[in-house]
Amino acid sequence: MTDKEIIQYLQSTKPDKGLTKLYQYFPTVKRLITQNGGNASDAEDVFQDALLALFTKINQPQFEISASLNTYVFSICKYMWKQKLQMRKKSMSIIHEVELDDSAEETMIQLMEEQEKTLAATKALDSLGKRCWEIVKAFYYDGLTMQSIAQKFDFASEKVAKNQKYKCLEKARTQLATIKIAHN
Repeated sequence: MTDKEIIQYLQSTKPDKGLTKLYQYFPTVKRLITQNGGNASDAEDVFQDALLALFTKINQPQFEISASLNTYVFSICKYMWKQKLQMRKKSMSIIHEVELDDSAEETMIQLMEEQEKTLAATKALDSLGKRCWEIVKAFYYDGLTMQSIAQKFDFASEKVAKNQKYKCLEKARTQLATIKIAHN
């Protein structure tokens, strides 16, 4: 199966064939991690995270890959493992079996930043309360108009619904700012 076919399977509604092929790359990743301070469980975690990152990235319209899929996945795993080692404050040098693909490293940095932002936004939205969350969800996720939201939530008018959505978003922004300050 070619890299292009694997990517097509992963982008389809039934990615199982593509994932099965990707799992053939696992022994190489496991060897890298176990030879550099990790264990089999670490390897599984890193590999799963890398597949999630790949899956997220390939479903973006601007996705391009300049290396083989095997090299790309390995590079993501290698970068993630280096990050985990740094987080554990271990000073180990990872053997450079394959040069780190610049696009894979850049992808991982972007994904980690996006993940941090998403986590902070999720925490802020979780703090809103059920009704506010449902209003925000109805507008942004369900794509309902303000008129539909007014009817759904029994607001007197579209203007009242819009005002309520604004208050909910302001509350979320305040919470997000608090979370960012606490994080820094």
